[in-house]
Amino acid sequence: MRVDVVPPMQRHRWADARLWGGLVIPSSAACTAGAGVLGDAPLEPESLAAGGRGQAPGPGSENSLRRRTISDKAGAAESAADRETVYGEVLGTCSECHALLGVRSPASP
Repeated sequence: MRVDVVPPMQRHRWADARLWGGLVIPSSAACTAGAGVLGDAPLEPESLAAGGRGQAPGPGSENSLRRRTISDKAGAAESAADRETVYGEVLGTCSECHALLGVRSPASP
């Protein structure tokens, strides 16, 4: 089953931008908005692997669950320090999934 990764990845990038804004503005509202989209945007590594990219299902399942958990933590982050910690976890989770699937992110604008 081939999965079109562009729409979910665009949503993930939008969520990442909101989480970043939550840090630099600072803005709890931006962080909450990003967290909500990050938790809802469907992009499961198993589907991508089935589409011919990356490895077979395995660690991706754990990574996807961790993304949802981090989304919950980001939505509940009240202080700047909490948002910083969660954003670091988001970046780590994204990079692990990209490494698992052998996908490079496009350069940011």
